[in-house]
Amino acid sequence: MTLSSYPRPHLRRSDSTWFHLHKKWDYKIVDGHLEDDFEVVKQQLAQADGQVQVPYSIETELSGVNRLLLPHQTLLMRLHFDSSIELLENHILHFDAVDQRTHVWLNGQYLGYHEDGYLPFSFDVSNVLQDKNNELILSIIDESDQGEYPWGKQKLKRGGIWYTPQSGIWQPVWIESCPQDYIQSFYYEYKNQQVSLKVLTNHHQPVQIKVFEPTLEGKTDVDFTLKDYPLLQTIPIEQEGSVSLDIVKLWSATTPWLYPIELTCGEDVVRSYFGCRTLEIKDNPQQIKKVFINDQEEFQSGILDQGYFQKGLYTPDSDQMLIDDLVMLKEMGFNMVRKHIKVELARWYYHCDRLGLYVHQDMVSSGQKYNPLIIQV
Repeated sequence: MTLSSYPRPHLRRSDSTWFHLHKKWDYKIVDGHLEDDFEVVKQQLAQADGQVQVPYSIETELSGVNRLLLPHQTLLMRLHFDSSIELLENHILHFDAVDQRTHVWLNGQYLGYHEDGYLPFSFDVSNVLQDKNNELILSIIDESDQGEYPWGKQKLKRGGIWYTPQSGIWQPVWIESCPQDYIQSFYYEYKNQQVSLKVLTNHHQPVQIKVFEPTLEGKTDVDFTLKDYPLLQTIPIEQEGSVSLDIVKLWSATTPWLYPIELTCGEDVVRSYFGCRTLEIKDNPQQIKKVFINDQEEFQSGILDQGYFQKGLYTPDSDQMLIDDLVMLKEMGFNMVRKHIKVELARWYYHCDRLGLYVHQDMVSSGQKYNPLIIQV
């Protein structure tokens, strides 16, 4: 298992600031929904069923369990771990995806609850995380296609277009440690040679942004954002700002130009990137509505990517497996990929950006008949 690459490439800190929890966890499956009854959860985990390799759901071969969680059951998971980095002032525990309803405790303290099988969530564990002897416990319920939450292609009775269900952790679990003032998120929008930027910090502090000259290095270098490039400009912003570009290198599937950037807030430094492109639907010279990218009519030729892997089901064996799939598509002449009713690992979207692939993202559905009320809304 080699899912050890930095899990959030669009907002990347140095390797000394984070560590993953991709280890063998104790697990136990019990009948009934325990929810957040911590005393009962602890009692049940006193006699675990075995160990599961994270970040693979228990139904997979790579998990070492290969066992189906039923809708009326609860999956309990526990990990004892030490911090493998020097801890700063703020510590964030990240779960990039857990299927489906999850209660979380760290060192006996209840952190919170999350319901959804596909989106990331996190907890501030600054006052809970220890250098050594940490205990992380999860109580997970996954009703799959018998519940009310979206399940995508999962079905208890697999067959035809339906596949083996997933339960529990199936994307990276990791902890990062940040200084007192740190960057939380970064957004941008390109229009008319202007890049509008929005940066959120934990204490609303000003941020300095360095924009470097655009590069195509991402086509061959998986860590291109960490390299040095000629500086284009430096701008200080409070929460929002903009960058004016005299000559714009537009991103496309043929030439995926990307602008590396560095964001600094106090002692916190993160690397990221942005791309510039326009997208619109309008009439071509034959008065037929077409998709125009960068003001050029663009025929998108692609495949339906369901994101299932032989041994890990929803989860790839490695980051290289994601890359190999996308490179193969490019070599076969495709310029687009439709991600089918699944939200993929963040690194998958990053690889599409740097390699040059248009992404059509499906919403995760529940496979039921359409609700007329939802359609009307």
